[in-house]
Amino acid sequence: MSERPAVYDSARLQLLVEETSDLPRRQLEVYLLHVVKRLSLAETARAMGVEEGTVATHLRRLRRR
Repeated sequence: MSERPAVYDSARLQLLVEETSDLPRRQLEVYLLHVVKRLSLAETARAMGVEEGTVATHLRRLRRR
């Protein structure tokens, strides 16, 4: 069984763009991979080529915003 991509209506997509437009690039990557795509910390770190601790740091910074 293949996984189907999430479907976003234009209003939700516009909101996502507005809410993430001012994020630094690495925080945006973490947000998209870990929060939107729901990858684990380890999977997100591998995809970004960084340590899990780096991903955790970016998540903390995101949550403070």
